[in-house]
Amino acid sequence: GDLSAEQAEQIALNCVEVERSHRQMLAVMVVLLIQMWVSSFLTKTLSEMIQDLRNDEDDRSLVDFAWQQRRDLWKELRRFEDVVQRQFEELRSSLVSRQGVKQLTHTNSMPAH
Repeated sequence: GDLSAEQAEQIALNCVEVERSHRQMLAVMVVLLIQMWVSSFLTKTLSEMIQDLRNDEDDRSLVDFAWQQRRDLWKELRRFEDVVQRQFEELRSSLVSRQGVKQLTHTNSMPAH
């Protein structure tokens, strides 16, 4: 419990000095608490910045990958278009030759008047 002023004098306790040391201790504890909060805040902020940078790098890598896939797809589509175009030309020339053969056969088989 609490001491009376007489009891404090009997044990040679300077109450003013004790109160001052308690205030100093409280001030030091408040300063340490503020320092701890500031360092936690700065640590969290730095961690978020580092994570943002990593995310940016991951995003850049993903975009680069998507563009590379797009370029590869266009190359494949151009090759496919070339193959289809060649096949179309071969089919057309085959049909033209067949048509020419049919016409030739048809004119040769017609009786002369």
